[in-house]
Amino acid sequence: MLSITDFMDIEQIKLGKVHLGITFNATPHFIASAKVDMPPIPGFYIKDELTEKVYTGYLKGLNEKDISEKQEYKMIIRGVGNKMKDYTHQLFLEERLEEENQIHFQVNDFKDKDGQKLVGEFLDYPGIKPRYLIFVKHRFENNGNVIEIYPNDFVFGRVTNVNITHHMVEVHPISIISKERYLRHKNRIFRATN
Repeated sequence: MLSITDFMDIEQIKLGKVHLGITFNATPHFIASAKVDMPPIPGFYIKDELTEKVYTGYLKGLNEKDISEKQEYKMIIRGVGNKMKDYTHQLFLEERLEEENQIHFQVNDFKDKDGQKLVGEFLDYPGIKPRYLIFVKHRFENNGNVIEIYPNDFVFGRVTNVNITHHMVEVHPISIISKERYLRHKNRIFRATN
């Protein structure tokens, strides 16, 4: 087991202050071994430059084929945990959505009384409140055809706006999809290529 002094030789990710909602990009320091029926988890050592505390952050919820020690992840801090056996403090990390990302989601209900916008959820894991509320227009045009979205539809779309707290997102729909496709890609973020 590593002690706090062992982290002095590791190039830590330095953040001015560690708190909920901070966003950053980084490649993992390690990949934690998986539990049964769970993919491996990328881990990061993060240092709060203000307090000098060292944190161990875990990026959960990734699809196994998206996990790599060479991959730079775009993350947000969603929670701060207790002190661990290695004397670091635990951080709960999550991939963050950005404009131009593409996602699959299910529409739950109409947002407004006039039925112009609908709401769905993204990064909704069992037992956890969904991390993002998705807002999408009821009607959209695709190749000259007007398509309407209704509650319980499964949608593939492009993120057009993310609010500052990373909790609400506007999405431009690309297509209505099957439940099978939705389940295959649920909670995955498809990054825009530069």
